[in-house]
Amino acid sequence: AEGGTLAGGTCTTSLTGLQNVFGANRDCGSTVTFSAGSGAARKGDVTVRIATSIQVPADATVEVTLPSAKGGYVFGYTDASVLTSSIIQFGTQISQPSHGTGDGTFTYAANVLRITLGGLGAPTVADSEGGFEWVITNVRNPYANDGDAAGSIPVRLLNSAGTQLDSHTLAAMTISQNDLAFFNSSVSLTPNSAGVPSDVKVSFGTFGYVPPSGYFLLTFP
Repeated sequence: AEGGTLAGGTCTTSLTGLQNVFGANRDCGSTVTFSAGSGAARKGDVTVRIATSIQVPADATVEVTLPSAKGGYVFGYTDASVLTSSIIQFGTQISQPSHGTGDGTFTYAANVLRITLGGLGAPTVADSEGGFEWVITNVRNPYANDGDAAGSIPVRLLNSAGTQLDSHTLAAMTISQNDLAFFNSSVSLTPNSAGVPSDVKVSFGTFGYVPPSGYFLLTFP
């Protein structure tokens, strides 16, 4: 499931090779994708990709504004979020993360994700057209937005002074609330001797959305 792609033309000015980060069509543009799919409150990774015919500075920032409805997206959910800069095999520098700019860093506040390149090297136009990709782990989806407008995801490429170099607007996916998974489930008896009254302790965690009118049904042997 993804935020969608708004192509900004074909990146063919100086690109070598048969494709870029978006495939053989070599589109300029951006995508924001979620490995958890559209399930409410599910946890997964978010992947951000961008390709542009504008020469990207080594210390540029990609700014992604995510929808805030129903709790919004939560980074660092149950475990720390970690950013990985991908090695992209299209362009001039194809053997180092983010075309030799380094691993980069990210911040997330007020529903705005900001990914900043590592500041090393000097990406060429061919590198910029080959594209950049980052993966951030442990991101929780919103609780639900069934019936709400899905909204949009603006993506902006900024230089270190905050000047906008490129921008795209992606369609946000609609979150589905009927998607639930359990973890750390357990049932215990105290005492656990046969034929005597016991207290039953049931515990479990959930990834997903539990509606206010919902209930859990347990079937004992």
